[in-house]
Amino acid sequence: MKPHPVAVTWRDAADIGPAEWLAPEVLDDDALSPETIVTVGWLLRRDRKQVVLALSISASGLVRGTFVVPSSCVVEVVKLGPVA
Repeated sequence: MKPHPVAVTWRDAADIGPAEWLAPEVLDDDALSPETIVTVGWLLRRDRKQVVLALSISASGLVRGTFVVPSSCVVEVVKLGPVA
């Protein structure tokens, strides 16, 4: 696959509350909801298991800032416009 720019919408696990012990009853449904994230990058690979992005790509094809999102967390992948 030739890398191309995409915007990936995905659901991320969320840390809830301050960094202290909490009583379970203080957590409401809103606090228990995963965060929806949008990450823009270069799509390197997409399969049943994962989506692999690079945040930067050089003219020679080297990548930096690789990022893996489990496919089960992906909501949407949108291909972005052409790049010069």
